Amino acid sequence: MSTLGVNGIPALIVIQTASGKVVTKSGRGAVTSNPDGCVDQWLQGRSGTSWLSEVNWASILLYLGLFVLWWWYSSSKA
Repeated sequence: MSTLGVNGIPALIVIQTASGKVVTKSGRGAVTSNPDGCVDQWLQGRSGTSWLSEVNWASILLYLGLFVLWWWYSSSKA
């Protein structure tokens, strides 16, 4: 787990068998966001996903909503 940087289970790490090079540590996200094309991209040596698919948009929206709520509450008290 520490060698490949696995933080949780399940994890899917794609490795080239010939060279042992890690293609992607985000195989699980690639399968979720691009199930039809990720294997083809892995065979080409690409990660199979974009950085946008790995962003946790729900958390960002939650924190943004909490910030707006805090801003609204603090400005109404003034």
